[in-house]
Amino acid sequence: MKLFRIIAHGMILLAVLILVAAIIFFKTKNPREQSEFFYELQKLVPAGSLEELWILDKAIQLDSTNALAYREKSISYTRNGLFEEGMKCINAAVKYDPINQLGYRGHVKLFSIGDYEGAIRDFQLLDSLTPNFRDAPWGNDIYYVMGLAYQGLGDYQTAYDYLNKSVLETSLERSEEWVNVEIFFYRGIMSLKLNKKEEALEDFNRAINYYDKFSEAHYYKAKILKELGKLDDAIKSINSAKKYFAMGYREIHPYYRLPYQLHEENIEELVDELMMISAD
Repeated sequence: MKLFRIIAHGMILLAVLILVAAIIFFKTKNPREQSEFFYELQKLVPAGSLEELWILDKAIQLDSTNALAYREKSISYTRNGLFEEGMKCINAAVKYDPINQLGYRGHVKLFSIGDYEGAIRDFQLLDSLTPNFRDAPWGNDIYYVMGLAYQGLGDYQTAYDYLNKSVLETSLERSEEWVNVEIFFYRGIMSLKLNKKEEALEDFNRAINYYDKFSEAHYYKAKILKELGKLDDAIKSINSAKKYFAMGYREIHPYYRLPYQLHEENIEELVDELMMISAD
């Protein structure tokens, strides 16, 4: 027992010494470095939690220009559906670091709150601040998200032009295999909106060629084939859409609804339509 007490006392003493050393180390840092310490610390607690918000507030108190802390606080708010509070934080982030934060703000405006005009302004401003550089706001090609923003406004021709530019420039820089299959899909949707069915069909086929479990592409391919009177091919395509959708291969996001997001009832409705035509 005496040995255990000695060990326990030794561990407590060691913990105290480590804590004292950490405090001394922290005190030797300037406010910016202290702020960055708290920014890194928030990564150890659950995202969107009250603990995360408290830690990020400490980071901002220590350095009110810490754009990363504002952005993470914005993400925490938007994950909980508090978009107004989230936008206040991301506006502060953009104020102190526009080049690195405009893309995220445009992303939030595009996907989370449907402010398509605001998203376009942010993407255009970002593009103007980075001449001779092709931006990728929040990991997406800038021409892709610009296309989605214009389709949100109902300007399908401009949307098509941006999506087409994304495909062409990526294909030129690398090869067509490097194009995000979602861009083929959305370019196909824009072609449909512009009543260019054959072009749309080509893009859905491209998307399926690079990702054969793309249930949305199979679904819209079936719709076109139905309109073109190719019933057997349409049935094959809708069956593929139904199979892969049931297996979980679907375009979804945990925090927002994607454009032209597919639902089971959409598939079942088209299946019924094709069965009725087939029975006639």
